Amino acid sequence: MAASHYRSNLRDIHFNLFEVFGTGDSLGRGPFAELDAATVRDILSEAERLAVGPVAASYAESDCNPPVYDPATCSVSMPDAFKASYQAYMAAEWWRLDIPAALGGTGAPRALWWSIAELIQGAQAPVFMFGSGPGMAGLLWRLGTPAQRRVAQIMIERRWGATMVLTEPDAGSDVGAGTTKATAQPDGSWHIQGVKRFITSGEHDLEENIVHFVLARPDGAAPGTKGLSMFAVPKHRSVPAFEGDVAAQEICRPFYSRPLLRSSAGHRLLDVLGRAHCRRLHRPVRCSTLLPALDEFFAG
Repeated sequence: MAASHYRSNLRDIHFNLFEVFGTGDSLGRGPFAELDAATVRDILSEAERLAVGPVAASYAESDCNPPVYDPATCSVSMPDAFKASYQAYMAAEWWRLDIPAALGGTGAPRALWWSIAELIQGAQAPVFMFGSGPGMAGLLWRLGTPAQRRVAQIMIERRWGATMVLTEPDAGSDVGAGTTKATAQPDGSWHIQGVKRFITSGEHDLEENIVHFVLARPDGAAPGTKGLSMFAVPKHRSVPAFEGDVAAQEICRPFYSRPLLRSSAGHRLLDVLGRAHCRRLHRPVRCSTLLPALDEFFAG
């Protein structure tokens, strides 16, 4: 096998986890009872092997042969080499460290998860970004209604992709300035109208479905971040997960179509934005000053 372009630094990760942040003190008890320091080191070694090997393998080829967009079908075809790296990452299922135990996850400190993210993103950041479906399913599970939690379960079972649809032409870092609006419909659905852009993994052929988590402001809601709500907008609504919705409609432009779910009030979106902010960093371990607070939030 050709030498990998990626040069990891596992010793530095060990130093930060165990000597700087004292992650070892949280292991072996409470929500992390099944983990000890030796197991964590083994997990990191396996994640490093995955990153340096299959994940990094398609880095150059994927750069030279980018995804292809078909305007006639509003679809994107990913390069085969990238698909192989993505499938290797998803099949390894280290993403289970990022989701609640009730959703099939493994209880682990957030610091461990972001350390694995450092390895995968260092090898090939797009693999990690396109693999955000399980993490977003976990978000839906934490914030959602019982019906929405069922959708989260199916997102895990069928390994659907997901996106965060936040950014607008005049609402980048200032997310609260967003003008995309949501109008309630008599049947309980919502119509979303507005302009969004820079949507990571917004379209691809890696999975059978993509659930778009869209920020929009319901009619009459307050200005700023507290007036925003989050809506789950599936690319395909004719799949079995969305019971009661029999319309075989593909949503190519979901912001002018019918979203399925409203999942949270605006003030709870601070949790979402915190996740989004870290996911925007291509070197997530640099969020290290936030790790203790994240551990406390997700353990609770």
